[in-house]
Amino acid sequence: MGNPGKRLAILSRDEIEAIYGRPCFTKEERGEYFSLSPAEQVALEQLRFVNAKIYFILQLGYFKARNMFFVLRRRKPQRTSGLYENAISPASTMPPPISPR
Repeated sequence: MGNPGKRLAILSRDEIEAIYGRPCFTKEERGEYFSLSPAEQVALEQLRFVNAKIYFILQLGYFKARNMFFVLRRRKPQRTSGLYENAISPASTMPPPISPR
């Protein structure tokens, strides 16, 4: 026997991602997978908190697309050190160009 620690590789990483990865939807697909039927709307209304409702819609949409559930983790927003606030400020201006030495 060869190396017993080696695994047989049938699918490439891209193929595994295509089958088991969280899908990226087009605008049309988002409308298809995340639209709620009347029965799904009733189930949604049973949930009390907004974050639970969002989680329900996400899991339902991903399940409709792939017939599997995904672990969804909430990411905390990163600090922008004022860059975002300056970008949307009406008084913001472009920084001066860097002059060559």
